[in-house]
Amino acid sequence: MSYGLREKHLTRLGNSFALIIDRPMLHSLGIGPKSRLRVHSDGHRLIVETVKPDHDPKRAARAAFAIRRDALMQSASHLAPIVSNETMEQFGAGRVHFGGFVARIQYQTTSTAIDDLVMDRLEHMRSAYDGSSATIEEAVALALQAVPS
Repeated sequence: MSYGLREKHLTRLGNSFALIIDRPMLHSLGIGPKSRLRVHSDGHRLIVETVKPDHDPKRAARAAFAIRRDALMQSASHLAPIVSNETMEQFGAGRVHFGGFVARIQYQTTSTAIDDLVMDRLEHMRSAYDGSSATIEEAVALALQAVPS
C-alpha cells in the first residue's frame, strides 16, 4: 500500500528532533519500536530505509534446537516406557536414564553434537516403533542404522 506525500514538521524530543511517522505507514512498512533503520541523505532528501537483520547463525541454531527439543518433549511420554539405560548407551548418551536426559535437555538453549545424535536416534526409534510392528530391539537397530555416528 502506498501513501501519498505528506508535509511533516519535526517535533522536539529532548535535545534532538523527531519525525513522527503515522501508524498506517509504519504498519505498511513493517516497522515497529525495535526495527533497525538506516537514515541517510542525498543532499536534498532524507532517506529512511529498514535494515534487514543479519543472519545470526547462533540464533538460527538456538531456534532449530528449540524445535527439536519441543519434539523430544512431546515424544517423551511415548518413549519413557520403552527406552532403557542400555538403549541410551547404544545411542551415545552414556549409561543414563532417559528421564534424566530429557530433564537436562528441557532447560538447555543449545545442544552438543552428542545431544543432537541422541535426539535424532530417539526420534527415529519412535517412528520405527510407532509406525510398524517392530519390536523395541528392531526399532533401536533401525534408529542406529538411520543415524550412524
